[in-house]
Amino acid sequence: MAAEGLPSQAELALLEPFREKHAHYSARPDDVIDALRVGTTRANAVAEETLALAKAAMGQDYFSRSLALRER
Repeated sequence: MAAEGLPSQAELALLEPFREKHAHYSARPDDVIDALRVGTTRANAVAEETLALAKAAMGQDYFSRSLALRER
């Protein structure tokens, strides 16, 4: 019997897969950064498309995003 406030064996067993994943990714920080970069690139593409659609719907699509970025 576990002492009050301490996790039981069943609770510890339930958390084991999370501990394993944590250990896996803690040992590979570059993989985590790469995954975040890929995800950010994909999210930015979706956001750009959504923003373009919103601007078009409001009639505020005077010039493209790529043109605005080149002018800086």
